[in-house]
Amino acid sequence: MSVAFAASWGSVVAAESRCPLIPMGAITGKPDEQTVKETLEAFKSAGIDQYLIYARSGLECDYMGEDWLRMCEQFCKHAKRLDMSIWLYDEYNWPSGSCKGRVPAENPDFESRQYAVFKNPDGGYEWQIVHSPGWVDNYSFEAMTRFIEMTHKVYEKRLGPYLGNTVAGIFTDEPAHPTPVSLTRKPALLFRHFDGAEAEYKAATGRELKADVEAYLADKTKDEVWAVYYGLLGERFRKAYFDPIRAWCDRVGVFATGHMISENDTCNSALYNGNPLHALKGLTLPGMDEIGTRLETNQIEWLTLAVAQHAIARRGNGGLVEVFALGPSDMTHATQRQMIWLCALHKIDRYVLAISPIDARGNAEKAGYFNPISPMQPWFPALRLLGDDARVAARFAAKPAACDIAIRYPQREAARLTAQRKSQPILLAALRRFSANQLTYDLCEETEPCDKPTKPIPTETVLAASAPSDLALTLDSPNTDRLVFGSNGVARVQVAQVADGVIFAVRDFPKPSRITLDGRPVAADSPCVVLRPGLNGLYKQSVPLKLAAGEHTLTIAVGGSDTNYFLPVAWATGNFVVREGALATKPASAELGALWQRGLGGYAGRVDYAMSVEVPTGTGDLRLRLKTGGLYTAASLGGQPLGERAWAPFEWAVPERCRGKRAELKVSVWTSVAPLFGDWRAPGAAWSKKFWVPPPASNPEIGLLSAPEWVLAR
Repeated sequence: MSVAFAASWGSVVAAESRCPLIPMGAITGKPDEQTVKETLEAFKSAGIDQYLIYARSGLECDYMGEDWLRMCEQFCKHAKRLDMSIWLYDEYNWPSGSCKGRVPAENPDFESRQYAVFKNPDGGYEWQIVHSPGWVDNYSFEAMTRFIEMTHKVYEKRLGPYLGNTVAGIFTDEPAHPTPVSLTRKPALLFRHFDGAEAEYKAATGRELKADVEAYLADKTKDEVWAVYYGLLGERFRKAYFDPIRAWCDRVGVFATGHMISENDTCNSALYNGNPLHALKGLTLPGMDEIGTRLETNQIEWLTLAVAQHAIARRGNGGLVEVFALGPSDMTHATQRQMIWLCALHKIDRYVLAISPIDARGNAEKAGYFNPISPMQPWFPALRLLGDDARVAARFAAKPAACDIAIRYPQREAARLTAQRKSQPILLAALRRFSANQLTYDLCEETEPCDKPTKPIPTETVLAASAPSDLALTLDSPNTDRLVFGSNGVARVQVAQVADGVIFAVRDFPKPSRITLDGRPVAADSPCVVLRPGLNGLYKQSVPLKLAAGEHTLTIAVGGSDTNYFLPVAWATGNFVVREGALATKPASAELGALWQRGLGGYAGRVDYAMSVEVPTGTGDLRLRLKTGGLYTAASLGGQPLGERAWAPFEWAVPERCRGKRAELKVSVWTSVAPLFGDWRAPGAAWSKKFWVPPPASNPEIGLLSAPEWVLAR
């Protein structure tokens, strides 16, 4: 690894007019044209003017069939009407390349294959080519030609008039994904096969691949074979996969975009991508994956970011990132903004919001995580603020890349270490250290010319926390209590006082559920309107019921057990609070503090506070400061709107006419959807405690947490 120094960032160039936030629209169910129209109009109303059509778990029409293509055409038609851009996705779920498994199903030669090398008792070696049924070979020219015929060319025939205008690009996702094989005995070595590998290796070295591999197995110092082999694999990956896709995209006038897998681990990146820097430049709009939302310095994928930056800078068209999918679903906008700016610092100027499902029915299959970026979130209108800030980030990303440090990517060393499954911690440590010290860097390929020259590298006063008087609190939605059914299908609800007007929302998907209350059936037959968009359509609701004080027993009578944390069997909803596990009457008076302390731990929606406050006097910049736990917040003072905030500082300028007077302060906060799902650690719950990432926090410190503060800056 070599290091050189260069000049600072160059000048700003103009960003394109589109908002750079692109919802990854997970298509679930079988949307009709009205649903398509309403979906796009909802995002347009929040300032979003791009949308990615993504076939995902929960889709109920034939992928790439007539219903699917008609729906895509409807998306394009309404996007054109609304002056929005559409992005296509080239697969059902992921990884890309199989057309929902149809390509490898056509021909065993289209299946992903590996060399398995077994050592015999006599010391000799036996070689086999083993298949991964159902997994496609992304290094096969013939298989990838068939993939393009079944996806890209079908879109071309159906959506031709929209390509290059309404349709901006097509997204490919994690090709060359690791594929499993089933073996009856353990091999001495297992590595990726591609057609013509032995002939290409001999042309490059003059030696036989099998002989060199067997020599390596006898003496691990003879590892040059892997430096050559994985270099060839990287060239094949680009020629067979990325180059043909880009050629099609160039011909129809759209971007080829997407991302690879495992770039943050040099060993795995060589195993799957061959040469990641070379391969990723095959896309016109290179991208990366950051769905884990890692903000700790030692967890951020610095190498993945650096690989993306390398390709983006050399292609010169901008870059793309897929973000946020693993959640959690109560992620704040401040966290989202940090991730967007982190990506912008690495020249990424388009941000795919994963995921934005039509509704939650995909949770039936994808049960381990859920972070809807859609109208299901009460804070959905805040996307306008996030989009405005993302425009600024995208403009910064467009600045010419001139970095402090250039680092040669150790491709041959990484390839040599793959057979031993070893990575290079020194590279990751160096990138982490440079980032912590705010030194910008640029990866270079080993053979790439690099001639970087060496060069040298108000006060504020909190006047008062104004204790409000006449504090009132109103909700724009019913409160909820997620029912926790144990493995015996029984849930118990405590009622502290008579609870009138309780409505039960009962799951109606993927098949109808039925529950009983104290042994009597609950008739939940009406369309559900008490939950959130994207959930209501999957539930039915009861009429309002009166629950007497005491314990009530609810039992699942029909529909299966309550095993999916993100798709509950039932909720109790109504104008109640939940204190110490019991339903109680919502008090007339309100208090400051976390919502869970007010009995609203399961509430998802907008909360409005109104209070009378004494506004201090003061010369200088007087500001109102609110503590809401990072929630999307709006404020008005004395009848004058002060504006909205979605990240720190949660401060507003105080109008001159309000100073030194008593005025009415109104504060609105919008929660995430996460509280609806309850405490994931609930004892006796039947759902699995295994999640891809930790679920949302229980009892989060959100709401109007303390008295408003008045801050004077000089």
